[in-house]
Amino acid sequence: MLRYTLRRLANAAVILFIIITVTWFLLKFLPGTPFNDPKLTAQAKAALEEKYGLNDPLVVQYLRYLGNVLQGDLGTSFQLNQQPITEIIMNRLPVSAFVGLQAVLVGTVLGILLGGFSAARQNSIGDRVSTLVSVLGISVPTFVFAPLLQYYFAYQWDLLPIAFFESWEHSVLPSAALGILVLATVAAYTRTEMLEVLGQDYVLLAKAKGLSGVLVVAKHVLRNSLLPLITVIVPLAAALLTGTLVVEKVFAIPGIGEQFIASILVNDYPMILGVTIMFSIFFVLAYLVQDLLYGLVDPRIRLARGKE
Repeated sequence: MLRYTLRRLANAAVILFIIITVTWFLLKFLPGTPFNDPKLTAQAKAALEEKYGLNDPLVVQYLRYLGNVLQGDLGTSFQLNQQPITEIIMNRLPVSAFVGLQAVLVGTVLGILLGGFSAARQNSIGDRVSTLVSVLGISVPTFVFAPLLQYYFAYQWDLLPIAFFESWEHSVLPSAALGILVLATVAAYTRTEMLEVLGQDYVLLAKAKGLSGVLVVAKHVLRNSLLPLITVIVPLAAALLTGTLVVEKVFAIPGIGEQFIASILVNDYPMILGVTIMFSIFFVLAYLVQDLLYGLVDPRIRLARGKE
């Protein structure tokens, strides 16, 4: 297991290095400049580029940035009064993580219940309604659900705040908008896996022994059906916990996604790179956890990959 873990960690480090390198060079070749304030004179722009080392050769800039990243320094923002990027991310990440965590937890629990009910009542009206909910949740974009929730629950019925992030109530609608996708995805996946497990011989044997339907589902079907959900939930959780671009913008939430969009609009390269690295670390860690969980659940997986 130790060798398997070290191999996965080495792969994760290589992937992060490639992402940082590719993103850095792509940003350098983008048109425009971070210093596009019309009030800045040519001399002032030249002074700023000299201050941030933007006149140095690309290789020098790249190696300097890479060295700083290895020391945990992501640089300072060109636009936000030279605030350290790490400080900005750490201030905004808890907000994004809180909204995303609510969406993942509630969406996963409701999705499992909905998918389980649908599989247990296959071809019934409840199954068809559940399948319709899953299809709509996966097909309709989040930016459609978000304004609808705002319009009815905040504007029409005045039940919850329409935007901003000042209390727990302000997080309900954004989490609901994100949770719909989680619920629909988990429900669809749970239904498919449960239907497959329900046809297995050991389940038929359990029924033949006289076990009740609820006991068979709880003891034999649900547990074996949920293991494949690791494939879906882990990367989905990583995406939602690190902030979502559209939902944070619609609800004016001061999270990572909202800051990422603002940075792109003003070419704040250090901020864009810092958020990209943060996103990448979360995704790489998520897949690393996923691989390790697979190895723990089924040792044949790590043995097979160890021979690659």
